Amino acid sequence: MSTNSKNTDTTATNIIFAITRQINKTLKLGDAGKVDSFLSRVVNTLSKEIKGLERIASNEQYNHENRLEDLNDKLKDAQQELESSYLNIELDSIGTNQKETDYVDTYLSNIDRHVLAVQKIEKSIESENEVYADFVKKSDDQIASLNKRITAISAK
Repeated sequence: MSTNSKNTDTTATNIIFAITRQINKTLKLGDAGKVDSFLSRVVNTLSKEIKGLERIASNEQYNHENRLEDLNDKLKDAQQELESSYLNIELDSIGTNQKETDYVDTYLSNIDRHVLAVQKIEKSIESENEVYADFVKKSDDQIASLNKRITAISAK
């Protein structure tokens, strides 16, 4: 009876192993490692892309700050020139009533020219800020999209 009992135990063990092999074959559990490796590579690729976008954003911020600094310097210069244009009265041009009348247009056009220069620089600053804000929004959207992909891949 003990020999028969051993055969029954061995047969039961072989059946369990056969079932395990069949389950592994059906579920392709050997491929699980390959899938994990692939998904890890995808996440690493997306992470590198995010780091690249962040680096680009950092460089763009630096460039934006430099452009703004240059524009603000130009604005200060233009404002000083505008202020000077109000004070710049040519004494030779206002000696008589007729000279004063003739000089009014020259004086005002000089002021107008400087006002327009200031306004142009102010619009350039505004435009620079808008372009940068648009860049930041697009960059943040791209990074958020990549992070969503990473989350979706990692959660599964």
